[in-house]
Amino acid sequence: MKSLLKYASIFSLATLTMILTGCNRQPNFDVTLENGDDLAIETDSFSLTNQEAFELVASGYLGWINPGIVTILDWVDSIILADVEIDEALLIEEREEMEETHSADELQEMLLIEGFDSLDHLFESVRLGRLREQAILDSIIIDEADILAEYERVFADEDSDEDAPDDEMRELILDALRDEYLNTVGYGPGVIATLRAEAGFTIHSNYFATHYENFLESWMIEEIEVEIGNESAVVASIDGHYLTVDEFFNETMSQFALNQSGELFNHLNLNLLQGIYNVDHSVIRDDVNEAKLNMLQWFYQQMEIQGLNTEQEIFNHFHLVHLQNLVFDEVFSEVSDERLLELYDQHIENLMLIDERNNTPTRGARHILIRENDEMTDEEARELAEDLLAQLKAADPGDVTILFIELAMEYSADAAGIGGDLGHFGPGDMVIEFEEAAFALEVGEFTTELVETQFGYHIIYVYDIQDLAYMPPVEPLDIPTFEEIESQLAAFELQRLRNNDLYITHLMFNVRADQNIRFSNEQLQSRYESLREQTRTSVED
Repeated sequence: MKSLLKYASIFSLATLTMILTGCNRQPNFDVTLENGDDLAIETDSFSLTNQEAFELVASGYLGWINPGIVTILDWVDSIILADVEIDEALLIEEREEMEETHSADELQEMLLIEGFDSLDHLFESVRLGRLREQAILDSIIIDEADILAEYERVFADEDSDEDAPDDEMRELILDALRDEYLNTVGYGPGVIATLRAEAGFTIHSNYFATHYENFLESWMIEEIEVEIGNESAVVASIDGHYLTVDEFFNETMSQFALNQSGELFNHLNLNLLQGIYNVDHSVIRDDVNEAKLNMLQWFYQQMEIQGLNTEQEIFNHFHLVHLQNLVFDEVFSEVSDERLLELYDQHIENLMLIDERNNTPTRGARHILIRENDEMTDEEARELAEDLLAQLKAADPGDVTILFIELAMEYSADAAGIGGDLGHFGPGDMVIEFEEAAFALEVGEFTTELVETQFGYHIIYVYDIQDLAYMPPVEPLDIPTFEEIESQLAAFELQRLRNNDLYITHLMFNVRADQNIRFSNEQLQSRYESLREQTRTSVED
């Protein structure tokens, strides 16, 4: 099933406008909800009000991204970029493709998991991304003189009768100059920030105004001053439009509340696990100090990247990791005999492959690859390959090497510039059909039948076989017994599972279920249950 994130994700907009740096100089959270005292989340052991849950979601970081600022900037950009022209037909086509590809139930489930109320809501997000991209491209002014200068610079040392580029070359130069510009301005955060300022963008929260200032500072955008208002019922305003506190709350919670690595779930998980396990804080401090010794001067930099800006936040992070490891150790204390035998068989198979590689002379080979493309059907590709093979068969044996190189340079879809030369390779380096055919040849021989692989039709020519006499001596293969490596296999498997975030996520869903977690918002509750089921299915798979 395709994820809707292919089409739109709030995080995909980060490359344009949302990369924020961690910062310690933030004022206190100052957005107050009218219904802030109402319960948002309940468990058997504790609960969170709307205000508490909102502050956790809107003030935290997801990687480098502050969810509250993302919500505010998405809102303001949808207003200031409304008149930007984009290819609306392409959006309609993409939407129709989704509706044709997925059933109504599949779409509903996907939209629910990704936090969209409807396809309209999803494509508002898609459209906003396109508007930003187009606004940045529209800001790039490249005149004829720029194009000619770049053309002359690139072809200054080449003989050319053309004084100006043709249409195809002109488009290539335009694309290159646009890319160069975008790389220079960081893909446009300054462009969009300038448009916001010119339209009178105002943030009515010292807390989020400071976050936005941090964003501008991180991109070295110094000429823009953030306008700060003081209206209590709104978070941001621009040109007669207002983002109310309630709208801000609803949008931020719907998009970010259920991110498993976000502040809300870190808070929930930590509090729930503290009620289950009693861990001496000195153990956590030892974990932190060990990490500091291992990471040295890069420790705090790495912590900031994760949005951990204070010693308490760092301590809480290590505390949560330690507690989650205790959950893991309790659930995954053993590896089944069936799985251990499977791992043992895989290990022996790898040893055998390594031994085969060490004791098998490598082949030096060329190939001619013919495959289907925009100008040739698969049937036509096979016919061309058959014709080239016939030419090689009809050639004088002394002329085969030169002819093979010439045909490869003219026709091959791979390594044509070097006459189809693939260098030397051993067992396991090529797809099985290619490998079997190549290793059946002697030096100077080519395949007398086409070799068909997933890549197309090959003709293979071997020009060298490595002499085993010149290979370094290899120790005889020592196959360990199952009993000899059983404990290492178990440790390896447990570490592999521990390093997989999916398993930890699955375990924490179970912990929260044991504590009867409940959301007052029905949509969030439905999304949460869908996410849990999706995670469970993924773990089973």
